[in-house]
Amino acid sequence: MNYKELITRYSDSETKYPLKAERNKKLDELLRDLHIGKSNFTLQEIEEVITKLLSKKLTIRMPLFAQILYPVISQGIKNKEVKAIKLFLSLIQQVYQYQNFTKEHIYDSNSLIQQGLQIDPSDKELLTLQESNIRSYLLYTLHELPIGVLYGQNGASIQECSELLEYLVEYRQLCNKLQLDNSDLINKCKFYYSSYKYYLTNRPLYTDFNDYLAKHSRKGE
Repeated sequence: MNYKELITRYSDSETKYPLKAERNKKLDELLRDLHIGKSNFTLQEIEEVITKLLSKKLTIRMPLFAQILYPVISQGIKNKEVKAIKLFLSLIQQVYQYQNFTKEHIYDSNSLIQQGLQIDPSDKELLTLQESNIRSYLLYTLHELPIGVLYGQNGASIQECSELLEYLVEYRQLCNKLQLDNSDLINKCKFYYSSYKYYLTNRPLYTDFNDYLAKHSRKGE
């Protein structure tokens, strides 16, 4: 079976059979035929399959992902193919679901992006994904304000506030590279990271971080 037939048969199974049992039966038949025919696909062909299915807004279900897509893409990553990394990033929820099932947590969004940028540091698509991930994390660190600044699932320590400030410098450099103006977020993070670090250093002087904020101006005086 070639990749075009795979696209057609999978698309039909997802669109022409309203009952879940029927869809599952057709998917099982498709996978059986692929295995009987010992179908081997190239990374380029797998990319075509994924692109076509996603363009049709079809869900790529776990049996197809695990048995057909994952082996080819993971081999591509071992071969340092940036294309393979991007394919996993486009299916990151399936990657996480598959790894939860196998208990082998090899890939995550951040590590995939870093691996791709080690191969091609100027890849704009990966840099943009990296910026989005970092921005989401920076916003997360502030979402418990005015209680405090988060680092992971817990409140940041003095050392961790310093690490966040260093991380912020890297984020500013990334934004400059992408010609993005996120100065409002950067300045907000800088203020709260510095303020929380000062508050922790002088904790006996304040009831809580909200008390510190009430007693200090936006300039952190």
